[in-house]
Amino acid sequence: MKEYFGDIFKGIWTVLVGMRVTFNHLFTPAVTIQYPDVRLKLPERARNRLYVNMDDCIGCDQCSAACPVSCIRIETVKSVAGDDLGTTSTGQKKRLWVTTFDIDIAKCCYCALCVYPCPTECIKMTDVYEFSEYDRKNLIYNYVTLSDTEIADVKAKAAVAEKEAAEGEFDCLEAGLINRLGDYFFGQEGDTIEEVTGNLLKEKGLTLAVAESLTGGLIADRITDVAGASAYFMTGAVVYSNESKTDLLGVPASVIREKGAVSPEVASLMAQGVRERGKTDLGLAVTGTAGPAGGTPLKPVGTVYFSLATSCGNQVEGKLFSGQRRTIKLASSTYALDMVRRLLKAG
Repeated sequence: MKEYFGDIFKGIWTVLVGMRVTFNHLFTPAVTIQYPDVRLKLPERARNRLYVNMDDCIGCDQCSAACPVSCIRIETVKSVAGDDLGTTSTGQKKRLWVTTFDIDIAKCCYCALCVYPCPTECIKMTDVYEFSEYDRKNLIYNYVTLSDTEIADVKAKAAVAEKEAAEGEFDCLEAGLINRLGDYFFGQEGDTIEEVTGNLLKEKGLTLAVAESLTGGLIADRITDVAGASAYFMTGAVVYSNESKTDLLGVPASVIREKGAVSPEVASLMAQGVRERGKTDLGLAVTGTAGPAGGTPLKPVGTVYFSLATSCGNQVEGKLFSGQRRTIKLASSTYALDMVRRLLKAG
């Protein structure tokens, strides 16, 4: 019986204590905040959501470079002549259009490393610290103030200006290169040496005959690759052996024995012979050694002599080329055609 009444007392006492606590709270000022209408005051220099004042942004990209998690993405376009981007609040002139300034706040670790490098102090931490979203994309904040149309116009103007600047630089580079090349510059835009030389022959109304030893008909082949070559190219002779040089071009065998087939003397006589037999204005001849065998200490592989015979006399030039056999033949054919071109340009 004693325990029965003891339990009743404890129950009534517990109710009374609870009612006392309740009444105390009813008549005591609130000690909890009413979130989210009321929030705790943040400590000084608290790091929370980022904000960018685009009026002061100069597009320097220093904040993006400092970010350790790459949550900032910036794209800029260089302004063109006539653009007025204004100035920052500190008077610094803007030179770059900022076409993209995105901050992925879901990646941000609130380190504030992006804030300190900013030269215009346009990026800063705010006191906003609660910002949940249902869509992940909504956590990527776009601070750009330009419209899509304005961005498209800025990029289009910049592309035109960049193209014009590149063309101007190319023209200067081209002029400098042509000047450096001097007489060795023969054309551009896909011009070939055989086309340029052929056009000069046609313009001047001159005819050409070719005698080839080293190149084995390569020069004649390149000349006749150009349509209309029959207007100036009359004949060609491949005189590979010493005997053919004598029989077809009249080069004395004694000169070949004394000077050698690869010599300026033989080249000159070959040019003169093909010009006389072809009854042309110009006679071109090439003789040399393409290797890999046949070279000597005095005339190593790659030694080539060129001669161009005209009514005023013979011009002879010698060159030493390097490379494989085919390379030497191609280089020799190009040089021979250019020799004709240079003579025609000079006269």
